[in-house]
Amino acid sequence: MDRFHPVVDFDKPLTFIFVGRLVEEKGIREYMEAAKIIKRRFPETRFLIAGDYYQKKSRIKPEEVKAYEQNGIVEYLGFCFNIEEVLQDVHVVVLPSYREGMPLSLIEGLAAKKFLIASDVAGCKDIVIDNYNGFLVRSRSSFDLALKMEKYINSNNKEHFHNNSLTSSKKYDQKIITAKLLVLISEII
Repeated sequence: MDRFHPVVDFDKPLTFIFVGRLVEEKGIREYMEAAKIIKRRFPETRFLIAGDYYQKKSRIKPEEVKAYEQNGIVEYLGFCFNIEEVLQDVHVVVLPSYREGMPLSLIEGLAAKKFLIASDVAGCKDIVIDNYNGFLVRSRSSFDLALKMEKYINSNNKEHFHNNSLTSSKKYDQKIITAKLLVLISEII
């Protein structure tokens, strides 16, 4: 987690990012639809997509993302090898997934001091503490996602939320996890 730079610049336009494979079950369509709703009320807000197209039945077609991009709703970055640099310029990491294991994008978001908005599903709700370091949303609901995005935009507690994210990231620090694993292993042996 040391490779992340916990910086939040509120002088820049508010920027949301979706990081993940572009497949239906990651909630990419809900993200783009929520972005469309928010852009009507807050046209200066930016919505980024970082991820790659996936060769699977439920994949999203490039033309679908391109249509949103051509309408000025989202900016598609493609796959990013330098996600820690990309996260420096955003405020909120969004993951409206239908199901998750342990979502790396949310853990990286915490380490970068970003606010999180994610589905209220296993995995996501293990990381996002609602109204502390993020908001939980109903899965498969672009409307609820847009409501929580607007709630963040209108919040007077942004700095507090971001500090909470950085505090939350400590429990996912690799050094701490490794130390705990070594203790467990030594107890077994």
